[in-house]
Amino acid sequence: MNDFKKYDNYELAFIYKYKIASYLPATRNVLMKCINERGLSEEDIVRLIEERFGEVYDPEQHKCPRCKTKKTIKDNDVAGSGSYQFVLKKCDICGLDFTKPYRLPKKNKGNILNKLKAILFFPR
Repeated sequence: MNDFKKYDNYELAFIYKYKIASYLPATRNVLMKCINERGLSEEDIVRLIEERFGEVYDPEQHKCPRCKTKKTIKDNDVAGSGSYQFVLKKCDICGLDFTKPYRLPKKNKGNILNKLKAILFFPR
């Protein structure tokens, strides 16, 4: 079972939004318990995600373009010379697959439509 206490609030917000459906019920309960212990509301989660989306993405930092973490799943691929190379494959936090195209979200502060989508995404 995952120890969600090791993640910061930003990471928990992205895990909640993008990966909670992939967890078994027992792991979902552990995640929700950790979120509740930190006092994070659905509004806090939406705010944390919007803050990260607002950060500038720099590919030279080898971070996830969506959640801006360096916690990625790496896969060893054997190069032609027989040596190993680390190739970024997937974000461990938000689950973004780096082998598929991804467009960065547009920054729309105060957009009513985005806030309605967030409310619909996090039903009470």
